[in-house]
Amino acid sequence: MTQKAQLTLNISKRVADLKKPIARRSLTLIQRLAISWALGSRHAGIPDDQSLLVAKEMLGNWVTIVRRSVPVGAIIAICVSLTFWPENKSTLFYEGIASLLLSYGGIFFLTTFWHRAKIGISNFAKFFFLFCFCRISIGLSWAIILMQAASVSKGISDSILFGVGIALISMPLFGGSLIFSMMFWLPVTIGFGISFFITSHFAGYATFVAYLLYSFLVLISLINITEKARDLSLTSVRLKSVSDYLSVAIAELEEETSDWLWKTDDLLTIVDASLGFQKAVGNSIDLNGLPLLELFERHIGDVDNLDIENQHNEIITKKIKNHESFSKELIIIDSMDDVKWWRVSGRPQYDENMEFAGYIGVGTDVTSDYRLQKKTEYLASHDALTGLFNRHRLASILNEIHECADKKNTAVIVFDLDYFKQVNDKYGHHVGDQLLTLVGRRLAVHIRAGDYAARLGGDEFCVVLRRVENDEAELISHRILEALKQPYQIGTLKVVIGASAGIAFASNELRKPDELLRLADVAALQAKHERRGELAVFGIEMLEEHRRVSTLRSDMSSAIEHNQFELVFQPIYDLHHDRVIRKEALIRWIHPTYDVVGPGEFIEFAEATGAITKIDEWVLGQVLNIFADGCTERIAVNISSYSLFAPGFLEEIYNKILQKKEFAHLLEIEITETAVLRLNECHEEHLKSLRVLGVTLALDDFGAGQSSLARLGAVPCDRIKIDRSLVVASGEKYHRRTILRYVVKLAQEIGVSVCVEGIEDNEMLDFCRAVGADEGQGFYLGRPSDVSWRCCMKRE
Repeated sequence: MTQKAQLTLNISKRVADLKKPIARRSLTLIQRLAISWALGSRHAGIPDDQSLLVAKEMLGNWVTIVRRSVPVGAIIAICVSLTFWPENKSTLFYEGIASLLLSYGGIFFLTTFWHRAKIGISNFAKFFFLFCFCRISIGLSWAIILMQAASVSKGISDSILFGVGIALISMPLFGGSLIFSMMFWLPVTIGFGISFFITSHFAGYATFVAYLLYSFLVLISLINITEKARDLSLTSVRLKSVSDYLSVAIAELEEETSDWLWKTDDLLTIVDASLGFQKAVGNSIDLNGLPLLELFERHIGDVDNLDIENQHNEIITKKIKNHESFSKELIIIDSMDDVKWWRVSGRPQYDENMEFAGYIGVGTDVTSDYRLQKKTEYLASHDALTGLFNRHRLASILNEIHECADKKNTAVIVFDLDYFKQVNDKYGHHVGDQLLTLVGRRLAVHIRAGDYAARLGGDEFCVVLRRVENDEAELISHRILEALKQPYQIGTLKVVIGASAGIAFASNELRKPDELLRLADVAALQAKHERRGELAVFGIEMLEEHRRVSTLRSDMSSAIEHNQFELVFQPIYDLHHDRVIRKEALIRWIHPTYDVVGPGEFIEFAEATGAITKIDEWVLGQVLNIFADGCTERIAVNISSYSLFAPGFLEEIYNKILQKKEFAHLLEIEITETAVLRLNECHEEHLKSLRVLGVTLALDDFGAGQSSLARLGAVPCDRIKIDRSLVVASGEKYHRRTILRYVVKLAQEIGVSVCVEGIEDNEMLDFCRAVGADEGQGFYLGRPSDVSWRCCMKRE
């Protein structure tokens, strides 16, 4: 080969190599263009890995519709040609008819090959553009036919032509993407529009404008239909993908299922143990040759110890020995590794001589389901924290007792823990939960076999005693109370609480199963209020007291609205000069049924219901009105800790006092020692703001709780009121006097005066003066006055 020929060959190869990537890029561009046109937008928001699938889904739907509509289009074309045959002498008309029929035929064959071919990305592009070519050919053919027919139409043929034209413009609405629709719709629309001006009977511009508006409406509909079709196709593709994934997942699950087949011979010996059966029992046991009954009977002797209900091992073994069928029977199996529960079904098999040939059946390991069911049943009837019965199960027990003939020998005891809330507040709920668990254990230990212990909720427990005499029931109650008073060791903490109890005995007069529990609860409440830590036996008078408390609780919300409260005033004396220096406002409830109700009775449930906040606001408002009416003596008002921490309460009383700030120096607000320990910076700032207005702040009930003189320096306080319990505490008088003297001295050194509460005799008065107390208050010095507030005013 000459040098020139070799050079020419090399150049040709390089050119060919350069053409290959160009050709590949062109092919890729064409393929992407086909998919983009089929989807209707280059920015359809469809992932690249799903775009071809969605485009194929859309094109496939359109192909199905077009394939069915081809015969209809061909028939319409033939009918139009026959209608305008006599008048039309133009060869262009017949050429359009022939082109139309050929295009219909071509698209019919393309749709046939589409369904048979394996459509990949390259084949999709070929089919797409072939469909586009046929589609535009059909549109141009119809445009030619419409224009040629319009040139010779007259009379009734005008109406036929108009109807066919409108129908053709509307046809793209039945399917296809926007590109498909436009390739047919655009030439037909233009051709039919031209035919308006070709016909010898022009319909007028109004009709032509209506035609244009209709065409525009069809175009907008085509755009919306394309978007809907694309969304539906995308959803269909994704659903198919999920369906395929689920099919694979289900197939894998079936391979790992816990079901297995089992088979025996005529001697009930296991034969051909499957891998699933072997796995269910445990690999340490060889099942082949093992008698089936030996496997099923292995744990029958231990059923009671495992607390298994609905045990069917004996039933199944009996049916197997009798060659009977059984279905989904629950049995317990010792698999060596663990105890398991199965559900097994089996049918006897017979040979051609109708002789027994063995069993064939199926088994399922339901251990996890069975344990979950048992756990659910347990939680439904037991308290999750203590393991005792819950209120729901207790109600069932009481209902069962109510149906028994010996229900008269039944006693119900309700235990309400004392000081549990203080433990919860001081150490946290995690300690409180552990304490409740320990209480539950002690109850379970101190009841007899056949009795029931339950937790009613919160810190309330219940014990039901069966077949017991009244004296024995009270003896058991006292024994449990004494056990509950013993210290509890929780980690490094040693906690001491107690309980108040109420007991009620069954009788024939009880009409409802839960009535016994209600009566015991009434007795427990009586013990809680009157003799904390003791047992109260239900009596009919307790029920009346319970009704009284219930009535007061329900009437509390409307007491302020009906103006049922009034104030009385107890004097506070200066112990150094023996004179009244101010008075404390005390509230009384004048109930329409129970007359005068003291705060000791209603404050507790006023706090529980939230009514205490309104009561405190009412008291403060009344005292400010008293000042406005001319009272010049100082008055102290007690604010509940519940109100103090209520959202917005301090801001509300600040605004009230600010409106009458000229009387602020006459007002003293008392807050409890427990509340002071819970104050945060925000509360302290509000209290300081009240002091700036001139209000005096006093710390009430000092010594009744967690006393802390160190806390006094951080709290805006002008006075402490020592609780009566500190004055009359047990012990030698010298010790009491020493403790109180140092409390008084320390308080006075930080600029806080001391008032002693509860002075009831002359000895206590002398004692308070001896330790250096500044002020005193109590029945010995002066009882609360039930006369008008005007007794507080200075006399001229």
